[in-house]
Amino acid sequence: MPETHEVSPSDKVGELISHFLRQAERVGEADPSADPSDVFGIRPLMFLIKALSIIGAPEAEWNRIAEYALRQAKGGSAIYYKPILSELVPHVTSDMVEQIRKHFVSNGELGALMNLLRLRAWRNPSSDEIRGIATYLRKNASSTAPFWQGLLELAPEADIEFIEALRLEVQLEEESDEIPF
Repeated sequence: MPETHEVSPSDKVGELISHFLRQAERVGEADPSADPSDVFGIRPLMFLIKALSIIGAPEAEWNRIAEYALRQAKGGSAIYYKPILSELVPHVTSDMVEQIRKHFVSNGELGALMNLLRLRAWRNPSSDEIRGIATYLRKNASSTAPFWQGLLELAPEADIEFIEALRLEVQLEEESDEIPF
């Protein structure tokens, strides 16, 4: 009599996650069924997150998705993975929350960082986090971007001068780049 191997629920969850991570990675390949507007594979990941919420997956599986999203969220694609990482925050381990927090700080994601902190730590951004985001903005945002005002409103008195100095540096660069016609 052939031996039957029963697949455990955790194995099924692992298979489900593997399937959707492969789907997300294959986005952009010559797949006629792929959605051309989803160049980063966000839709399969969001569907996976909803499915895992329904079945109550363990933290290790949530961490697996977060690790994938953090690997993919490099450079210019970071903004596309923000909703994925934000959805994962309530489900992952504390260590993974810390990695996601660092990602949000280093990519200037003030809103995402504040949501993470409200969900997991019940605190406002720290001075170091605010300074990290200001440093990001110094390299990647206009002096008139609304993020500067948001940082100034959140910053402790000791950091306001630091943030304003960075914003003024950006403004001076913008003014020196203007070419009169």
